[in-house]
Amino acid sequence: MDFRLPGRRCLFSEFLDLLFPPHCIGCEERVYEPTYLCPRCSCDLENHRVNEEDLKRLKDKNLFLFPDEKLYVLAPFWDEDEEETGVRRCIHLMKYQGRHDIARMLGKACGSFLPSLNDNSDMLMCPVPLHFYKKIQRGFNQSYEICRGIQEVFPIPIVPILRRVKHTGPQVGANWEVRDKQLQGAFELDPSCPSLLGKNCLLVDDVLTTGSTLSECTSLLHQAKARVHILVVAAVIGSKKKPSKCTWVS
Repeated sequence: MDFRLPGRRCLFSEFLDLLFPPHCIGCEERVYEPTYLCPRCSCDLENHRVNEEDLKRLKDKNLFLFPDEKLYVLAPFWDEDEEETGVRRCIHLMKYQGRHDIARMLGKACGSFLPSLNDNSDMLMCPVPLHFYKKIQRGFNQSYEICRGIQEVFPIPIVPILRRVKHTGPQVGANWEVRDKQLQGAFELDPSCPSLLGKNCLLVDDVLTTGSTLSECTSLLHQAKARVHILVVAAVIGSKKKPSKCTWVS
């Protein structure tokens, strides 16, 4: 997989690299070419994806609340008190340090591993929306930027099907009951969106933790008679007992 920085490199950029050597965003090791990830972190991202056993554990824990939808996950997250992984660090930089370019890179990584979708003519991508207050704070919607990265691999239109009408505040560390209560009525269908009757809708978010956000969004898309597929960069699985096998889940 190609994790090189996009665009041409000018002489000034190369001069800056001499003054401020680039580092891997996953482990902060020095890299010697313009790339997001060092070879070790790149290999880790490619070789440690969610497998069938991980997905079963996700369902068994009742975190995945939508059994009829296809779920695509790039990487597993294990217990949140574990040592920070490369993917976790990428998501942290993306969400809390304004790195929308990393969101694009992660989206491209997701798109590279997506199976070829049959009959893309009726497929739409729907990023999970941010409340306008949160978007002003962050400066961008990471789910939308992930969609733009996927679009570099699959030319699927991005449609603002949903909008967030309720600001819920930070949800980090909240359990399922708290998140579910906070998110009730937080989203609604955008009245300007086209008819979704019979359409395939790829709902995109960064992390699946308890499933509350995606459950609310999925419910609205079903009300609009769409067929829903779900893609997340990472999903919290639980306690890590043995390493994942390298298999893409669909």
